[in-house]
Amino acid sequence: MSDERAPKKPKTVDNEIIKEGDDVPSVVFKMRVRIESDVENSFDWRDMTSEVLFKGKRVVVFALPSAFTPTCSNTHLPGYEEAFEEIKGLGIDDVYCISVNDAFVMR
Repeated sequence: MSDERAPKKPKTVDNEIIKEGDDVPSVVFKMRVRIESDVENSFDWRDMTSEVLFKGKRVVVFALPSAFTPTCSNTHLPGYEEAFEEIKGLGIDDVYCISVNDAFVMR
């Protein structure tokens, strides 16, 4: 029987912890991409691979547990928006925000 109070092992890919500087595993992200349209706030959904997003680049990826909630929208995201230019000034090519929501919430 395992001890429920024992610390849990970190989530890994292929049983290895991903560290700064490691290659990102090959995955497909569902992304909102701005499109040309007369519709206000016009975006479309596109599949983007980790290779397209990350290969040969220095990136920052941060996650929100749920987009458009008061804590995430008012506390978490604004700090990254305020620090965006500073982050880019450190030689970062792109900054990505990941959220765990369904397509209807993210739209």
